[in-house]
Amino acid sequence: DDKRPALVTTTLFDRVQVCEDDLGTGATQVTDAIPTTWYVRVMFDELLDPNIEELVEILDPDTGLGTDQFTGTIAGTNPVSLMCNGVAVAYDGYYSPSGNSITWPLGPSLVIQPSDTSAVATGAECTLTLKPEVIVDKDGVAITSGDTGPYTFKIAPLVLESTDPAPPEDPADPDVVDPAAPVVLTFNATIDPASLAASEILLEQVTACDAAAGIERIPAITQDLTEGGPQTLFISDSAAGADLAFVPETTYRLTFTDTNEVADLAGGTGAIPGAADLTICFTTDVAQ
Repeated sequence: DDKRPALVTTTLFDRVQVCEDDLGTGATQVTDAIPTTWYVRVMFDELLDPNIEELVEILDPDTGLGTDQFTGTIAGTNPVSLMCNGVAVAYDGYYSPSGNSITWPLGPSLVIQPSDTSAVATGAECTLTLKPEVIVDKDGVAITSGDTGPYTFKIAPLVLESTDPAPPEDPADPDVVDPAAPVVLTFNATIDPASLAASEILLEQVTACDAAAGIERIPAITQDLTEGGPQTLFISDSAAGADLAFVPETTYRLTFTDTNEVADLAGGTGAIPGAADLTICFTTDVAQ
């Protein structure tokens, strides 16, 4: 399709290769849509009937009065079918009449936003199908049947993004941390705190990070939506004492079994790297 976007300038110094320069080449399927922020933008080569969108006035949160500012919604017209792993996904979005094939964002376009990204599993296979009875141009002409899709994409798999503290660069010189602060595991999706079992964690008090063995401790696994958010898990020593995550002035080593499994709230599964790839070691400071 020679009307598809190719290399598009997004800012003064940045460009995005949306499609191949040879516009006759088939598009590459997206397989790594960000689990917490994904959306779909459907670009058209002409303006749509604006009635595909309803404009709703934004009310002042304090007075409840109108602000003369409006936001768009397509919840009432429902112009596409969005499915992930064979299940319909609730969505809203808006119509953007601006733009073309060389602008950023592209346009004119429909922006489809899932109502709750946590309801879609990581690794899910998704399809979007346009509804020709709803999507028409300003003259009332519907999109052709060959353009309705389904268009397929995948949500990225569940992975551990970071740990705090991070693994020490030098095992002989581990970070000194506040004993009241738990180890924070951050994932790329909303995580189910019940999916990681204590039996999949090895928490040890050690004399040194490279010690052959240590004294095993029973880990506590929690989630604090206020302090860490839904993408995090907290790990601490269950016997550390009141208001403490770990025993003060102690070196800890934390690893995970090779068979561990974690899951997001929608049931998508992944794993934390095992001991060969991830060893967190740190020394706790004196109690404050």
